[in-house]
Amino acid sequence: MNKFLLRKDDKTICKRVFEAICQDQSVNIKYTERIYRQILTKVRSFRDKIRKRRKGSNAKRHFLKSIATSTWPFKVCVSEFDAHDLNKQVTTLKNKCQALQSEVEKKSRKYRKTKEKLDKERAKLRKEREFRRKVSCSILNKAMKMKRAPKEFHAYSQSYRYKIIKQTKEALEYLTRNEYEVTTILVKNKKTFKTLPVIDDRQNPVDGSLIKRLEVAMHIKDKHNISDAAYKSLASISDLPTFYAIHDIMQTANVILPIMKTPGQEPGIQRNLEELVKVKINHLVENGTIESKNSLEGANMEPTNVYVKISGDGTQVGHCSNLINVTCTILNDVKSANSPEGHEPIAIINAQEKYDILKAHLSDINNSISKFTSYSYQGKKYNIVYYLCGDYKFILAMLGLACANSNYPCYKCKLIKTKFFDLSASAEKRSTDEIINLARKTSGQKYCCQQEPIFSAIPIERVCFDLLHLFLRISDKLQTLLFDDLEREDKFHIAQHKGHRTKSPRTKSCFEMVEDYMHGIGIGQFKFRDDKGKLKARDLRGPEKLKVFRNLDDLWEILNTCTNTLSESARTTIPVIWTEFFNIYPELKNFPCMISPRPEIDHARVASVQRLIDEWFQKYITIYYLEGRNVIPYIHLLVKHATEIITEYGSMEIFSCQGLEHFNDLTTSDYFRSTNHGKGLSSLTQLMNKYNRRLYLKTKGVSITKRKYHCSNCQKDGHSKGTCPDIK
Repeated sequence: MNKFLLRKDDKTICKRVFEAICQDQSVNIKYTERIYRQILTKVRSFRDKIRKRRKGSNAKRHFLKSIATSTWPFKVCVSEFDAHDLNKQVTTLKNKCQALQSEVEKKSRKYRKTKEKLDKERAKLRKEREFRRKVSCSILNKAMKMKRAPKEFHAYSQSYRYKIIKQTKEALEYLTRNEYEVTTILVKNKKTFKTLPVIDDRQNPVDGSLIKRLEVAMHIKDKHNISDAAYKSLASISDLPTFYAIHDIMQTANVILPIMKTPGQEPGIQRNLEELVKVKINHLVENGTIESKNSLEGANMEPTNVYVKISGDGTQVGHCSNLINVTCTILNDVKSANSPEGHEPIAIINAQEKYDILKAHLSDINNSISKFTSYSYQGKKYNIVYYLCGDYKFILAMLGLACANSNYPCYKCKLIKTKFFDLSASAEKRSTDEIINLARKTSGQKYCCQQEPIFSAIPIERVCFDLLHLFLRISDKLQTLLFDDLEREDKFHIAQHKGHRTKSPRTKSCFEMVEDYMHGIGIGQFKFRDDKGKLKARDLRGPEKLKVFRNLDDLWEILNTCTNTLSESARTTIPVIWTEFFNIYPELKNFPCMISPRPEIDHARVASVQRLIDEWFQKYITIYYLEGRNVIPYIHLLVKHATEIITEYGSMEIFSCQGLEHFNDLTTSDYFRSTNHGKGLSSLTQLMNKYNRRLYLKTKGVSITKRKYHCSNCQKDGHSKGTCPDIK
């Protein structure tokens, strides 16, 4: 201990003293706080005694010798003795325990897996036993039925007889190929030697009416989107044909036109355009809608033209799905050309409306348009003339041009958009060959020709813009400009009366008066909202826009309150702009149609319509002149190219996409009510099968006439006694 007494760090001294004691005595003792204090008191007492002896004296030397030779009693508790070895043993035991626990978990996992396998095998055995039991029961039932007396053929139901007759006719089809007609089949029983008539058209005239009834049932099922399970339940409690009876007709109708996948990568389905046009022409010729006086033998007679309109539009189905509907319409059928029934889909694509996607998916249709230009039916020849129609976005994408806000947005001419406001400005016409050549250029002025046209066989002269979207987009622009004027008036009024204690003389703002006006004419849920500091409202639909144009007087009363931001001439000219545009729109439709015999266009009337358009445009520019920025492409088409289309083809109503917009609504409804909403091609195939069935029933002439009401009160048709206007 002598060598530790002169150090100043007590903790280190005590620790070293304890280690020296344990090493000298060869014992393992746990170093605790009690031992530390015991050693510390002893060390301090020795240090005090050494300090009392004088340095270098014999007393200090004798004292250190006595410490070296003397003994010091040191107390150790039982709990402190051999605690170090015990801690080591505890740690080793803990490690062993953890190893055993992990091994137990592995064994339990193995046990669970083997138990699951055993349960699966037991379930499989149970299913096999159940299946064997069912098979044995069915064999026994068949054996019991074989012992019964055979049924007569007429004792079976009509649907079952029709099924047997169909199978028998298919089996004997080889006779009909050799110019034999199967009218009667007799089956002879080996035991009784009796003959049984299976097919006898002379004695069984019910089959034709049965097929007609089945077709009508299929038409009702598709029209009202009745599911298979619901129809089975209805047929079980009523006199309707069974589902299995109409299933064969549904399968036949589904393959009237082959359904194929489109060539693109995205999900898409298509029908053969050539086969579809042939089916439509055959049906229209048989109905007398298309009349042809020419014959293949008469070389001097000109063939009849059949006008086929290819149109397309995108529609949103749900939150994350967009469908592109590309349809085909026979314009010779004027009655159904602008209805959804006249639009037959040739492709449905689940993708965005972009050039690359359209070019990849419509390549087969492009080949059909290039090759299928004439058709012969019943000894008469027909020329196929194709037209392309759609909204402006679809037309620009199909022609490979840039978007509508580019420098050269017009697809008819190469006039720059900064000169759209100039009536005297003119530019060179575009052509399909020129677009192809400009798209292939790598440098220089390309006039926004980015890609080659998708349907290169259709010239630009037969690419017609949509009259419906022309009305909607121009009315949207007029509405936006009017709301901007009202907003400026409200801001001026707020700034003028800001900080004054007196209240404003106006009780309502202009936008609040517009909301009341919209609600008053029957347009609900119309309200302005703040969008990044600018008030905006929802877009109006087509019928709602017509309500606004038919009730303009109340709207001009609101406009007359804008005395601070609008001059008196502007307040009188804006109503004239709205009224004249609403009067010009029907004038574009009131011309004879282009369908043969080709009408003679009244050029004087066309010139008067052009004058009306020019006068309207001049008034529009005087109020909303902003270097052409307020002249959208549809206004340019109306001013420069609308009368060109009228002079060439007559009424522009034939190119309206109103039927296509209605078809988009029906497609959205059918997607949610007639498909399983599956990803990929499953839901699109179900949609196209439904359109195949609709085409099949149309060619068969199956339709449902609406019930005609006759009023017993006023003796008039069209309503019943409950809805008679004479009864108050």
